Amino acid sequence: MDSLPATVPAVTASPGDPELLGPLSVLYAALIAKLLELLATLPDNVQPGPDFYGLPWQPVIITAVLGIVSFAIFSWRTILVVKSRVYQVTEKQISEKLENIKKENAELMQKLSSYEQKIKESKKYVQETKKQNMILSDEAVKYKDKIKILEETNVSLGDKAKSLRLQLESEREQNVKNQDLILENKKSIEKLKDVISMNASELSEVQVALNEAKLSEENVKSECHRVQEENAR
Repeated sequence: MDSLPATVPAVTASPGDPELLGPLSVLYAALIAKLLELLATLPDNVQPGPDFYGLPWQPVIITAVLGIVSFAIFSWRTILVVKSRVYQVTEKQISEKLENIKKENAELMQKLSSYEQKIKESKKYVQETKKQNMILSDEAVKYKDKIKILEETNVSLGDKAKSLRLQLESEREQNVKNQDLILENKKSIEKLKDVISMNASELSEVQVALNEAKLSEENVKSECHRVQEENAR
């Protein structure tokens, strides 16, 4: 198999495009030189022929290089666009997250301030509660002493009440006895009244009898005196 010519194909430029003879020709020459060096390192049985399926190598290589360059440029632009979009999306997300974080931090600061205020109020309430508990404990001691005195007084009053209750029961029993005696005395008085009334009736009858006896006696005396006078005549 014939090997690829070692000479680098020249880039033909049209008369209307003289600028291609500048950096593009240099880049093309460098790429072709590198390609020839790579092909020269290949074994003889895989060395390319003087043409590519009947086509000269120069337009094939130019087309391949332009395709690779175009693909690289297209890929690079696509990557840049995607990166730009990703960057924009990421930047937007980051800005949104930053805003959210700022809002959350503000809310956390408000909550923290509120919690600190509540903690201060709780501490103040605890201090006031301790003071009130101390005051209440002192008052409780005083009230305990008063309660003890009142309990002793209640015991004494209970004993007095018990004694008075017993005395009252005794007086009630004595009153019952006195009422019984009064009833008996009333009955006796009624009996005496009956006896007195009976005696008065009998006394009046005796008095009547005595009066009649006196009257009879006077009549007898008068009659005796008259008889004596008559006898004296």
